[in-house]
Amino acid sequence: MSMHEIEDLVHLSVVALDRHYPAEDGRVRDWLVALYEFQRRFDCSHTQGRVEEILIRRKHTYHAEPPREVKLIDLAVAVAVAAEAQGDSDLIAGWYELGYQTLVGGVVFSVDELAEMPAVATLREIVARTGYRPSDEERDDELEAWWYAVSVSA
Repeated sequence: MSMHEIEDLVHLSVVALDRHYPAEDGRVRDWLVALYEFQRRFDCSHTQGRVEEILIRRKHTYHAEPPREVKLIDLAVAVAVAAEAQGDSDLIAGWYELGYQTLVGGVVFSVDELAEMPAVATLREIVARTGYRPSDEERDDELEAWWYAVSVSA
């Protein structure tokens, strides 16, 4: 059984990045590689065929130069910027709902530590502007309460 939510999130992100960023923006290739690295963490089918033309045009598949490493939180911000410009608040929410543990990775010890991360601040600003509303289950501890309270306090 495939994780269709992740497959769809990646697919929609590829399309949003391609539509928003100029053809000559080399960061898109790095983001595309990072998207499929993220997808490989889950039980997903091979989905590149859905967007094969974009992947080839953006040199995801055929390019001798290795891609630059991209942090997942930075990828989420790039997608959120594109999605906001395209009016796709569901795509933004899809990334934000992954939570700080997934997007930031590593160990975060405090709200202050999260709040000081520029990419987190940027993502929260976009989320606040687009009206994301968390569920009660998403407010389990202090860090999660802060992460998901963006629409309430921001």
